[in-house]
Order: sequence, then C-alpha cells, then structure tokens
Amino acid sequence: MQKRQRVYVLFLLVAMLLQGCLPAKLDETPEPTAFPTPVTPDHLSTPGEDFPYVYVMGNGTIQDLDYSPDSSLLAVSSGSTVTIFSSDSMEVAKKLSFGSRVLAASWSPDGTKLAVGLLGGVTEIHETDTWSYVNSFTSSIRMTDLGWNFDGTLLASTAGEYLFVNDAASGENLFAERDSAGAVVWAPDRNQLYLRAEGYYDKARLLDVDTMEIIEADLNPDFASLSFYDAEWVRNGELEQLFLLITNYYYEEANYTAQTGFDAETGINTFVYEIPAGQFEIIIEKNQMVLSDSDGNLIVESINGNSSEEIIAAHSGSILAMDIDISGTLLSTAGSDGVLKIWDTSSWAILWSSEGYYPSFTFMEFIDSSTIAGASINSADIFFLDPNTGELLERIPTPLNSITSLAFLSDHDLFAVSYVDQSYVEGYSENGSSLQIYTMDGVLKTEFTYEALGVCWSERDNALYTWNDEELARWDADSFVRSSIADLTSLFERAIPTIYHSPDCSQIAVPQILPEEVIVFIDLQTGSKRRVEYEAEHALLNVAWSPDLEMLLCSDQYGSVAVMDGETRNIGAFYEVSPSGSGVSNISWSPDNKLTAISTFDGRILVFDPNSGVVKVQLQVPEAVQAISWLEDGKEIAAALADGTILLWPMDDLNAEMPGGES
Repeated sequence: MQKRQRVYVLFLLVAMLLQGCLPAKLDETPEPTAFPTPVTPDHLSTPGEDFPYVYVMGNGTIQDLDYSPDSSLLAVSSGSTVTIFSSDSMEVAKKLSFGSRVLAASWSPDGTKLAVGLLGGVTEIHETDTWSYVNSFTSSIRMTDLGWNFDGTLLASTAGEYLFVNDAASGENLFAERDSAGAVVWAPDRNQLYLRAEGYYDKARLLDVDTMEIIEADLNPDFASLSFYDAEWVRNGELEQLFLLITNYYYEEANYTAQTGFDAETGINTFVYEIPAGQFEIIIEKNQMVLSDSDGNLIVESINGNSSEEIIAAHSGSILAMDIDISGTLLSTAGSDGVLKIWDTSSWAILWSSEGYYPSFTFMEFIDSSTIAGASINSADIFFLDPNTGELLERIPTPLNSITSLAFLSDHDLFAVSYVDQSYVEGYSENGSSLQIYTMDGVLKTEFTYEALGVCWSERDNALYTWNDEELARWDADSFVRSSIADLTSLFERAIPTIYHSPDCSQIAVPQILPEEVIVFIDLQTGSKRRVEYEAEHALLNVAWSPDLEMLLCSDQYGSVAVMDGETRNIGAFYEVSPSGSGVSNISWSPDNKLTAISTFDGRILVFDPNSGVVKVQLQVPEAVQAISWLEDGKEIAAALADGTILLWPMDDLNAEMPGGES
C-alpha cells in the first residue's frame, strides 16, 4: 500500500473513532482506581430530566429513506432513531428510538408493519397502527440493506458478503449465502431474489426462495469484467424488467454503467449507457431512471435511451439516500450536506427542504457565546450554529470530501481547514489534498495544494502550524509563506497517529504504540523533540493540556485516564472512567483549569476534578459521543453525538449540589 494510502486509511479510522489505546503502566504509575465519588445509577443524570440540556440541535446523518406503500408516510432513519413524517405536511407523525444505530427501514407491502435493521444484524418489526413492537431476529452480522417480499411473509437482508432470508413472523432463517452482496431486490410477484456476487460478473444470479435454487442468466458480454452495484426489479405492464447498475470501479475511470430493460429469464437487455452514478430509482409511469452522482446531482435519463439526460443540482455534497414513492410523483433525497429534500418529479421543483440533519461532527469548537462551529470527516461542509437556539447561521460548502482538521484564529478573523480527498488516496486524482484559509464570513482567502493532517493557529507568534507524515511546518499568518520546522519521516515506523497540540499552540504531542510505547513532545518554534518512553504493555493516547499547561490528561480506548504533570510528565493519578471498558472519545478542560469533561463511546460524559478525582456530574446520552467542547466562559458544555445530534448543558454552577456529584 502506498504511503499516502496507508496514512489516510489509518487517519480515517482515527478521526472517526477519535483514537485511543490501552493504558500505560510505569513502575511508579499508580494502579487504575475508581473515582472517589462512586459512579452508580443513583448518581446518573438523564438529559432532559434531572439535569436538563439547553438545546438539541440536529437529527443525525440520514442512513435510509423509505416511503410507505400508500405514499402517505416517509420513514427517515438517522442515528438510533426512525422518524415517521407525513408526506403531505412533512410533520412528524412518530419517532421510534432504538438501542443501537439504525441502518435501514422497510415497510411491509400492505403498510401494516415496519422492519428496522440495526447495527449488529438485528431486525425489529413494529406494527404501524400502534407502533408496538412485534418481534425481532438477528443475522449476527452488520446489516447493509433490508426488504420484504411481495406478500410480506419474508424479509431479506444483506450484511457484508452475506444474504439472509428470514420468515417475517417467526424470525426463522431460511437461507444464508456468502458472496451475495448488494441491495435486496425481490421480484414483484414471486419469491425470487436478485443476487450479486464477485466472480459471477457475466451472470445475473437469481434465487428462487421456494425451491432454494439459484438461477443464472447470461448477461451482455460487455459486462463480463464488471461487478454489480445496485438493482431494481419492476413490472411495467406485461413486461418484467430488472434494472442493473454495474460499476467498473476496479479501474481508474470509476464510472458506473446502467443496464436497463434486462429480462429476468432470458438476460436480454435493451439499452446500455455509462454515467458516474451512486444510487438510482425508476419512475415507470414516466419511463425514466433517476440516478445520483458523487457531486450531489440528480441525473434523469430515459429508460429507452431516446432522450437526452437532465442534470439537476440537488445537494452540495454526495447523496447518501434516496427513495421514490409508489406513484412516482415524490422523490426524497438526503445529502452529506445535512439536508433532506422532497422533490416533485413532474417539475423537479423542491416541495420541502429541511436543514435539521447535520452530519456527525468529529470537530467542534465554540467560537464565542453565540456561535459554535462543527465539521466532520464524513462531510464536505462546515456548519456554524447558534448554541442558544440551534439556528443554522451558516454552512460553508467545501470542494473536497473529507475534512481532516479545523482551527480558528480570532485575532485575524480567519479559520484554516485541511482536506484529504478520498478519491486522491485511491489513485483517481492528482490534486486531492488541500489547505484552505477562510475569513469568518466564509470567503476563501487563500488555498494551497498541501497535505495537512492537522492544523493549529498560534497567536503567540502569528503563525499557522501544520503537520503530516513528512514534516511539521510553519505558515506566516500574513504572507502564508511556509517553512519546515521538523522532519517527521524518521519519527514513525508506521503511519502517523493523531497529533495533539497545546492550547497556546506552543507544542504538540505525538503518542505512539509501535514500535515502542512513547509520547513525543515537539516544540513548535524550535522543532526540538522530547521523547517520553513507557515500559508498559500499552500506550496512552488522547492527550489534552490544561489551559495553564501545568497538567495533561492522557486517556485510552478502554476507559482509563492518566493525570500527568505538565513539566515532569510524571503520572500522578490513574482513574478508571468507564466500568464497561468503553473507550474515551474526547477530553475538554474547563477554562479555569479546575475541571475536565470526558466523553466515552458508550454515551457518557463525566465532569470531574482531575486533582481529587471527585465527579461533579455524569450524563448519559443514547449515542456514542464523538466530540465535546467547553464554552470559553465555562457556562456550557456541548457534545456532538454519533447520530449527528448536538446537546448542550449548563455548567455555570458546579458548586451547587448536582446529579452525579458532590457539593
């Protein structure tokens, strides 16, 4: 694997999980102990009840959209919830909450049931008249798609490389096969499923569920070296058609080939065209196919290929989900830009648009008491929100698709953002890395083709510092002339991990676990390095300085936190934060140096005194927490959840008796 590919793959995982590993254990390091204030259910605070949050912003990144059979309802899957909207008014009719992330939702053919696919392969079925739970079953693997057969007796799901068919009433597994990935595509009037499989590029593989036999039909020879991406099976009058979206993503072109008019029995196709596309829907009544491309456009193409295509700008980022109602008059789309839209397919006018679905922020920072900024490694946009009302103040679209770092320089009214384009990493582009400088009103000031995995502003010496796997660099904030501060190529045996910087941007910490357990501290002005080695089984990561630089907290993936002296780097205390062993995702210090907020992947936020270990507040939220930020005046804490929701809590009176803490 190329060096840049290796760096990006690791960084992508690091940025999404906010990194962490097992705790270090020096000979003089105390054994991990529980907090002096026991964390028990009696000390547990539930947001909105005994310790209310200020505001809830956003509804989560949308995973799936599905219209009910009568077109009256739209199921929107995001985070751990499914929100049911009325198609006419787009008012919320029902909101279902689940214990884990929702990956797919599918209405039964008669509309009386809703099947919800959850992370881990669990499928729950709910009645739609009372929304009561009916039953559930599991395929034990992460689910990617879910769909009912024509009479509502069977449910098929794809998970990784597997296809599962289950009895909807009993949950009994009737069929399971590997190498059948892709969308769930049932025949409209019989128990026959379309399969996609690597190694069967020149065949349309169909499963007859009644006989459990696999039927293979020859494809056009042009598709012999391609793999199936998506499909849709419809009946158009007397003609039964299987529409296939076939990708040649194996090759550098990364285009998609749509084959239409495929006869399920003979394999004869009537029309073929090539187009870059991501998803597609069929409008039989209008004889049209609607596709989405990677730029967020809708592409409307005639099924028979007799008319030219129509391109409609839909979203400022890629389209994550789309669905069309049974009448073919309504199309819903959800984009990585955090917008849900409903379209009139006769005019392609927007009937309804909501900007309440923000992406799952992995970067979040208070600019001041009236503005909070958020960005995500999974989105191309930067969001500015009012923390008091939840109002979207501004959304700045960016040209590439993966934000790796974000930093603000208040004195210069500037912010810096860095990107690594995924297509560049995969070898399809030569200009996929970018460092951009914006004014606070969203105007692009300057741009560089430069790979920066991290950035920070230093008001102390009027500079922007960046780092990647090769160098630590300094950029003058006025001229933006770059100078190399330190060579990092010899520092790492493997791809570079997450790098943490001190609040004043005077130094950075580079924790490593291979080939040995060390944290390297680098002075940003001189480039001098200081290695702190640990003779331990594991290494400390997630480094966070106190505002006065006199203390550091280092956390790990398994729920432990070490309190380190800022000068000597000795560990003075070692706490077990999460009894369940769930990892620490983020650390944020209060502006007065006295308290620390720690978030975990099991949805907990603890506010405690790092000197005594006394817990002031513990909050429980329904999702993993990816980022937290403390308001500069110490009065509020904001938490970005994995489902895209942002929660804010008041923290201006922690001396009073509060849930989960002491006076």
